[in-house]
Amino acid sequence: MFCFINTLKKYSTVAPLVSGILLPFYSNAETELTEPKFEPTLESLEQYECPEWFRDAKFGIWSCWNAYTVPGNGDWYARGMYEQGTSHYNYHVKNYGHPSEFGYKDILHLWRGEKFNPKEQIELFKQAGAKYFVVMANHHDNFDLWDSKHQKWNSVNYGPKIDIVAEWQKVTLEAGLRFGITSHLERTWSWFQTNKGFDKTGPYAGVPYDGNDPAYEDLYLKPDPNGDTNRAHPVNAPVEWREHWLDRCKDVIEKYDPDMFYVDGGVPFYGDDKGQTGLRMIAFLYNHSMKMNDGQNEAVMCIKNWKNEGKWGYYWPGIATLDLERHRLDYIDPEPWQTDTSIGDWTWNRNTTYRSAENIIVELVDIVSKNGNLLLNVSPRDDGSLDDAAVALLEEIGDWMAINSESIYDTRYWKVWGADQLRVVQKDGDLYVTTFVWPEERTMTIPFLITENSSAKFSKIELLGHEGEIDFQSTAEGLVIDFPAERPCDHAWVFKISGENFDTIDLEAFKKSYESSPQKIKIWAEVSKKVELPADYKAITFAKNGQLWAINADNHVVSRDGSEFTVLDQQGVDIGGNQQGIIVVAGLDGLVHLLKDEKWQTLEGLTDVTRVDIAESGKVWAVYNESKIAFNKDGKWKTISGGGTDVACGPGNMIAAPGSGGVLYFYQGEKWSKQGGSGAIRLDVSPKTGHTVVANKVNNIYAYHRGKWMKLPGKATDVACGKVNDDEIIGWIAE
Repeated sequence: MFCFINTLKKYSTVAPLVSGILLPFYSNAETELTEPKFEPTLESLEQYECPEWFRDAKFGIWSCWNAYTVPGNGDWYARGMYEQGTSHYNYHVKNYGHPSEFGYKDILHLWRGEKFNPKEQIELFKQAGAKYFVVMANHHDNFDLWDSKHQKWNSVNYGPKIDIVAEWQKVTLEAGLRFGITSHLERTWSWFQTNKGFDKTGPYAGVPYDGNDPAYEDLYLKPDPNGDTNRAHPVNAPVEWREHWLDRCKDVIEKYDPDMFYVDGGVPFYGDDKGQTGLRMIAFLYNHSMKMNDGQNEAVMCIKNWKNEGKWGYYWPGIATLDLERHRLDYIDPEPWQTDTSIGDWTWNRNTTYRSAENIIVELVDIVSKNGNLLLNVSPRDDGSLDDAAVALLEEIGDWMAINSESIYDTRYWKVWGADQLRVVQKDGDLYVTTFVWPEERTMTIPFLITENSSAKFSKIELLGHEGEIDFQSTAEGLVIDFPAERPCDHAWVFKISGENFDTIDLEAFKKSYESSPQKIKIWAEVSKKVELPADYKAITFAKNGQLWAINADNHVVSRDGSEFTVLDQQGVDIGGNQQGIIVVAGLDGLVHLLKDEKWQTLEGLTDVTRVDIAESGKVWAVYNESKIAFNKDGKWKTISGGGTDVACGPGNMIAAPGSGGVLYFYQGEKWSKQGGSGAIRLDVSPKTGHTVVANKVNNIYAYHRGKWMKLPGKATDVACGKVNDDEIIGWIAE
């Protein structure tokens, strides 16, 4: 049994008298606000307090579903199909034709959603333990998924020809769950401008894509006067677009009364606007919620804190709830926050693989221990149905929640989040300690529950799902718990600890001992996508949009679109790539070869090259003559001081190399700085965060960031880091 919050809108219980007869009725309890409480200013919006329902709920499920699922090739398909040479473009040309003749508008016509059954899915989500459900109302493709007042290109007029948001709202409220909406339109103005381009090479060179046709401007937008195709927020969106964005946000808020609203980044817009239009939207959301909820704001506004001076939207603390995309905090935040993530890719993909139920449960428990919520995306197929693997995954999560949900719902963070494989929360005077491992010796010490020098006492311990009490002993090292012979569930076992005065436990010494633990690296590694190649591959890298490139067993360069590898004639011993899609290869001939705009060129001047990489700036780096390191700028090679067995390019001008003895060094500003470690042979650097992944001389894998090291699972002969959209990737070749 689950105990779900009754989340239907507040209803009046006062019945009218008609001709002396008392008539029962139910109606939305709208409150007329004489003056709006919230104004579009930081000072006014700082009155925001996260609603109690969100603090209690902890777990929500999200449906990101739109026409991208027709090709099933990624959630940035509408942009990438208009970028020659990308995996999206190649897939589109192969399966549908050239984007000058068959564009995104035609993909929309193929989308039917004939098996869409929101009632069936919401029942599954509720069984899995979700307390709130969130629907994507539009993505960056400028297509609305409701009966939109301001965009004729919507799901009522095109595609499935149903009001998707309305259908979801109805079944969500009937199920007693809170209802939320996400809008991703703030990036659209620049993100979708790629449809204004044309091929630069090949048989269609110079032929305009269909986005140049003024007849489809309502979908494809007007051309940006400055040619802005920024993948983040527009550099300086026109006032007309900003007002149009605001109108569409207001429309979906007024029609569907969301208790949670989310934009894909910070507060829009960058440039002249400086976030003012976004602040107007947030004030409107809060005031509308107060109107619909007896003067109480029940709406949670989620914004992201991407620290980039507004390029992905602005972040101001206190005006909304912090949201982290595929990431989570490594500390307790006294204010509620949310991680949004997915069981796999952001939209259903033909070649998708899903995370394990254990991985998701562990993430949920970790997030809750730090005062956060988990919003988990589950994307249907193009026909609207969930695949069998997604259903099985949710059912497994539901099995765990059926036993352990009391350690999730309505809980609050404690004095610490836990330690190592333990997490702790509190509720009603009890502590709930979750362990991610079941010890073979069937005994465990909880190091943060030491009662010495306190008035704390333990009176009873239960293992959720197990009948009978648990034996325990309070020691100077912590609370020692005995495990029963049988496990009540498959993952993440929860002990309910009863007693008194837990708040008097002194944790200062414990906290200091954990200040140096590499929790941030652990979280980064856990949330990154993983790609493993078989042992017969020679080298691995990632390029634009996370496209995988490698050197195969026959020394050929290969690239992968989906599950299929394309084998190129070029051969080599090492390969590197950057986010611009440029590929560099250390050839079998010992020379450096560059693939740019589908053309190979040789960078003369170095011989005996064994390792290569390419920076985002296009600067090529190479290891030659066994350990010398050089870079190529303007067609000329320059050898730098020092050396190493490998070289890797990170964000900005960051360069990493394993020096003498395999010690990690960074090269910035024409100087090497020693980072530490030993035995490193191969390495790569995350293009987003600068985390460094190394494979050492015995093929163990380690991650390094800001002075901290952590061993990762598995063994590898080569490693790679990349990103697709905002998601990071770790790749390796198995031992």
